[in-house]
Amino acid sequence: MTNFTDEERKFIAEQEYKNWTVNDEVMINKGKKSIGYVSKVVNDKKTGEQAFIITDGNLKIQKPSEVNTVSRL
Repeated sequence: MTNFTDEERKFIAEQEYKNWTVNDEVMINKGKKSIGYVSKVVNDKKTGEQAFIITDGNLKIQKPSEVNTVSRL
């Protein structure tokens, strides 16, 4: 598990309000630190769930079996 500062956690929480698309890289610390890539966008109108699934690698070049970390915004 990655350790983040309180400031980094605040910035990560703010990212859930952006309009991300699959394969976008999610960066923090003014673009100096990557937390991963958007692998899936969830927008379920039936349940109201809206989420972005972030993985530790770019799925364009990484196999799903190689993913070690998954985050949900």
